[in-house]
Amino acid sequence: MSARSRAMEDLARRALSGKGAHDGRGWRMRYHHVGIPTTSPRAGETYLPRYKAFCTDHESNPFGIQWMRFEPDCPLPDLVKTTPHVAFEVNDLGRALEGHEILIEPNSPSEGVAVAFVVVDGAPVEFLEFSDAQRHS
Repeated sequence: MSARSRAMEDLARRALSGKGAHDGRGWRMRYHHVGIPTTSPRAGETYLPRYKAFCTDHESNPFGIQWMRFEPDCPLPDLVKTTPHVAFEVNDLGRALEGHEILIEPNSPSEGVAVAFVVVDGAPVEFLEFSDAQRHS
């Protein structure tokens, strides 16, 4: 495992602890949610037409679970549609992506947020960066 991978693994472990993590140089991340694919409709789903997918609000439960359901012609990668992912809020999306295999390129699913997915040990990991206005709303 490379030094970069070990450092990222350590940051992820600290971020999952609930305290958040930083690298001492201004970069930080903290746990945001876990996304779990499902084939069953869930109460409170929101439809995302761009992705042909439905998702629940991760803040609707105390554990940050976001249920995700996909239409047959959903354009997202199969790995995202079939494997649970963990998501971290970061303050520098570009820096978070460094050294990782990018699964979904940076994009903005809604105003004030940029997201991207990477593959870590065969699993999808999502990074989210919020604008200051979005973070404090």
